[in-house]
Amino acid sequence: MNQDQITVQSDGQYGLALKTDRPLKLLVINCGSSSLKFAVFDTMDTDTFARGEVERIGLANTRLTLTASQGEKVRLLDDNSHQGALGAMLDTLESVGIVQGLDDIAVVAHRSTLGGEKYKGAVEVTDQVIGVMEGYIPLFPVHNPSIIKGIRLAQALLPNAVHFTVFDSSFHSTIPDFAYIYALPYAYYRDKGLRRFGYHGSSHQYASLRSAQFLGHAVTALKTIVCHLGNGASICAIDGGRSVDTTLGFSPVDGLIMGTRGGELDPGLLLHLMKVEGLQYDALAELINQKSGLLGLSGISSDMREVELAAIQGNPRACLTINAYTYRIRKYIGAYIAALEGLDALVFTGGIGQGSARVRHLACRGLSHMGIRLDEEKNTTADGFNEITDIAAKDSLVRILVIPADEERMIARETLSALKNCRCAC
Repeated sequence: MNQDQITVQSDGQYGLALKTDRPLKLLVINCGSSSLKFAVFDTMDTDTFARGEVERIGLANTRLTLTASQGEKVRLLDDNSHQGALGAMLDTLESVGIVQGLDDIAVVAHRSTLGGEKYKGAVEVTDQVIGVMEGYIPLFPVHNPSIIKGIRLAQALLPNAVHFTVFDSSFHSTIPDFAYIYALPYAYYRDKGLRRFGYHGSSHQYASLRSAQFLGHAVTALKTIVCHLGNGASICAIDGGRSVDTTLGFSPVDGLIMGTRGGELDPGLLLHLMKVEGLQYDALAELINQKSGLLGLSGISSDMREVELAAIQGNPRACLTINAYTYRIRKYIGAYIAALEGLDALVFTGGIGQGSARVRHLACRGLSHMGIRLDEEKNTTADGFNEITDIAAKDSLVRILVIPADEERMIARETLSALKNCRCAC
């Protein structure tokens, strides 16, 4: 079937149903250094679905977990490599009947990081696109090598599928120049392209669309702030469905406190560490990417659940870490209300955003004068991983929503939208 024959069937303004007029199975892959997340969407049968993850790639006890319309499956893998993980994923999808053979997968969509100013939306994978991703390896030393490896392996295992990539930075291409520019000599932007890009775009865009759908409003009519809080974290100000500012910048280490990344930091401090402590590039990169954030500040863990447990037990550094973490969130919420000139919905998503009532409580504390009032009982009982919940008090002027993240659906949506511009066949 040629892709110009495929028509995406609209489900209204939100476009989250993923329906086409021809049968098509789309596999979404999010390949990390030690994990592989995946999802399969059947555009003719929305009751058929599969989501899963391979954990501990390259380590002992590598495990695949699959949740599908046919049931759940867990298996330990003998081959703990990325190739073994991808092979086990495809074998499991076939064994449970999600696909009837590898050729049943017509399109593969890969999550990627930065496409610069050139690539927006879903882009068909070519050697030129891979070259751009390789050029950003110094900026993403952990992410990009694994992503590129995953793409190459998937192309070899699924040679008859069409492969796309969706860049995390794409959604933020609407940020105005005065918000993305750095106050360095202008030539650094003009000649080198150094600017704020932002990431977690698929998560922010999905949360924006889903909140509008949940509230029964046009996405173009809403001013929304989305707090994507996971091991990586960022906040995005969204006006009428368009990103207008976000906390992550040129790299993924700006803004909020994260699992092992400290977020915003005075560059003069790094110069001080170079001059006085003698830290060189590799040591600084390790410090800001792997040794800071929740882990560095608490000395306990990069996992907020473990930090919260220690805080409950009275650990003073754990308490300090949580207070610093939520203060940063609260500060950016206030800043983005100013940038948006108002606010209709505040969204929490991601593992911490969905799972931590304490973080949500502290992030909203003291914001009632901005129209943000939390219902503490709803906040405590919210099942953030299984359903959308409005945790705002009745008299809150701003709706406060907890929305389960679904980046895979957003990546699939963007890929389907790009099919009409692709000249290849599936």
